Amino acid sequence: MQFAARSETFQFARLLQTAELLAYLTNRYRETELEAPFAISSLLATYAALECLAMESARDAAVETYSNRGFRMAGLHSKFQQLVGTDREVPACVSEIVMHRAALTHSEPDNERTADVGRVLNARDVGRFVAGIREVAHWLWKGARPIPVSNGFDGPNDYIDEAERLR
Repeated sequence: MQFAARSETFQFARLLQTAELLAYLTNRYRETELEAPFAISSLLATYAALECLAMESARDAAVETYSNRGFRMAGLHSKFQQLVGTDREVPACVSEIVMHRAALTHSEPDNERTADVGRVLNARDVGRFVAGIREVAHWLWKGARPIPVSNGFDGPNDYIDEAERLR
């Protein structure tokens, strides 16, 4: 992907940092009553970060794709596939995050995914999901990261630093 030089900050970077902070807090409160709420929040922030990654990357580097209403209405997995074409396979973590987010936000007691989500909403898996965001970003950008994302993506996570300071 070839990115235009833009000055605005991508929302993706802050959502990535938010998901990382929530994963950090999930781990910090592992095996307490707070683990589940932080894990749920982290999973939802992870999904939101991936959605922003797809939409903002398309807006900046694939304007024709971004302009297509079908792209905007597509599911997350399909958005990534449309951005890179069929010659590259979308990382498996995208499908996993989509499935678990759907289980949380579209609960169906008779659907196995709803029962399964409780088994993965813990510190270990949330950490894996958050690490997956960075892998998907590297996969999508192929090393040509947009300039506005650099500080939030490459630098330290100010949210975690502040949480440590308040501790």
